[in-house]
Amino acid sequence: MIRKLWAKFDGLDVVCVCNNKDKKCKEDGCIEYVVKFTPVERVNRNSLAFSPKHLADRRRKLTSGLNRTANHIKKIIKKIK
Repeated sequence: MIRKLWAKFDGLDVVCVCNNKDKKCKEDGCIEYVVKFTPVERVNRNSLAFSPKHLADRRRKLTSGLNRTANHIKKIIKKIK
């Protein structure tokens, strides 16, 4: 969502934010900005289906299985030659 707002800053601190229709502050120093709001989606760590440890274990098992299969294929190719 993109909105037009007025804001007043003191260094990096926000002092005042005013809406287009409702300007709260009557002070000078508010400057007009175009602001894009991006929603933040937070993930509950307890609800993760795959933890990093679980994924590392699965990767290790798949890698060893792939290596065994590759070695088995190499042995079959040597026997055929």
